[in-house]
Amino acid sequence: MNKLILGIVCLCFLMISSFSVSANFACGSVEAEGDYLPAWFDVIVSYQENPEYKTSCKVSPANNKYCCDPLQISQVNWGIGKYLEAEILDTRRGYFAESVALSISGEGYDIFPEMQLKRAVRITSPDSKILPNDDSEIFVNVSSNEPFTNLSYSLVYENFSVEGELCDNCTNQEFYVMNYGPGHYFLSVFARDGRGRVFNDSVDIYLVDSMSTNVRLDCDGCYREFVPLNTRVNMTFISDFSHEVSGEMMGYFPNDWVFIDGEGVIEDYSSSHKSISWEVSGNKAQKNIILLSPSFYPSSLKRSYLGIQIERNPIELYNLRLYSLFRFPFFFMSEKFSSESSGANIFNYVFVSESNPAVLILEGDFVSEVAVFPKRDVSNVRVSFNSIEKKRRDYHRFSVRSTIPGEDIMKIMIKFRVNKNYLDDYVGDLLFYENGEDLVGIKTGVIQEDDKYFYYEGFTDQTGIFRITKN
Repeated sequence: MNKLILGIVCLCFLMISSFSVSANFACGSVEAEGDYLPAWFDVIVSYQENPEYKTSCKVSPANNKYCCDPLQISQVNWGIGKYLEAEILDTRRGYFAESVALSISGEGYDIFPEMQLKRAVRITSPDSKILPNDDSEIFVNVSSNEPFTNLSYSLVYENFSVEGELCDNCTNQEFYVMNYGPGHYFLSVFARDGRGRVFNDSVDIYLVDSMSTNVRLDCDGCYREFVPLNTRVNMTFISDFSHEVSGEMMGYFPNDWVFIDGEGVIEDYSSSHKSISWEVSGNKAQKNIILLSPSFYPSSLKRSYLGIQIERNPIELYNLRLYSLFRFPFFFMSEKFSSESSGANIFNYVFVSESNPAVLILEGDFVSEVAVFPKRDVSNVRVSFNSIEKKRRDYHRFSVRSTIPGEDIMKIMIKFRVNKNYLDDYVGDLLFYENGEDLVGIKTGVIQEDDKYFYYEGFTDQTGIFRITKN
C-alpha cells in the first residue's frame, strides 16, 4: 500500500512538473516582409479570455523565432487547455502581425502558428521627396493591410493645414492634394481598424521651381570630358535648387575606377557602375570624392559616363572619356591655354547653363570669384584663371579663358578687392580689359568693405587678359 501511495505521489509530481515546463514556453516564428526582418520586434502574448493579461518577448535576429513565458502573466491560474494569443503591434515602426492562438497541451512547450509581418500603411507615391513644381496637384497613392482599412490624411504647408477622409473599408487609395506653391509639404496618412488602433505613414515633399546638376573634374591632364589613365581625379557632384530642400542624392561612376577618399555610402549599382549616396539640405549642395582612373584600356579612347540622381528623379548622364598621355601627348592642348603658365587654376565642367554657370572660387588672390554665364546650355566646358607675372607694382594682371565660344558667352562676373591705401582719392575705373595695347574700362560697383579693403563686382562679355589698376 505504501508503494502504491508513493507511486501516485510521484506521478502527480511528474504531471505538475510537465505542466510547469509547458507553461514556461510558448514559442513561434515570424515571416519577414520582403527585406524587412522582424528581428527584435516585441511579440505580445496574452490570455485569450482577457487580453489585458499579457506579457511580451523579443523576436530573435538569429532565426526570427521567439519564446515567451506565460507564467509571467501572474493573474491567470494556468492549466492544460487554456488559450494563449500572440501578435505584433509596433506603431513606431509601422508594422504588425495578426494574432495567432494555441491551447496549452502540457507536452513541455507549445508552438504558435507562424505569424506574417506586414506594413500597416504605406505611402507609395510620390516616391521622391524632391519634385518639380510643374502641376497644380500632387498625386498620392496609399496602400494598407487588413484590418487597417479606414484611411484618412492630413497635409501641412507652411502655416496652413488640411485634413480629409479617404475611405472606410479599402486597402488602396489614389487621390490628389492641392499644390499651394513651391516649398515644404508634410503629408501624413492614417489607417485605423475596428478596435480603434491607429497606424500612420508620413513623407516630406519639397516642390522646387528649378533644380540642376553638374559634374566637375579636376586633375593633371583633365580636359573637358577627357581624363588621362591612372590619374587621381577630384570629382565634384553639384546640385542647385530654387528653394530649400532635404533629401538624398546619388552619384554614379564606373566600377573600374578606384575610390580613394570621400564621405558617403558606396554600393554596387550595376554591372558597370558604382554609386555613392549622401544627404543634401538647403538649396545648394556639393559632394567631393577622389577617384583613381583605370591604368589600362586596350582601346585608344575609352568611352563611359557619370551620373547624378536627385531622390528618384531621372538620372542625368555626363560623358566621360579616358586617354593615354603617352599615345596622345598633345591631342588635348588648346591654344587658349598656351599663353599662360602651367600654374593656372583650371576648372572642368561637364555641363553649364545660364542658371548653372561655371563658377571659380579663388582663394588667396585679389580676385575672389569668377563666374561665366553662357547664353545656352553647353557641355564639356573648361575655364581657367591665371595670375600673370607683372612688371610693375601698381597693377594686378590676370587672365580668364574658356572653351565656350565668345558668341555664346552672355556675361562674365569678376569679384575682386583693392587696398584702401592704394585707392587714396581715386574715383575712376579699376577693372580693365586688355584689347591689344589699349585698356578698356569695365564698370564695377562696391559690394562690401572692411578695415583694409573695398570689394568690387564687375561684368564683361570678354575673355582674355584683365588688369586691376588706376588709369
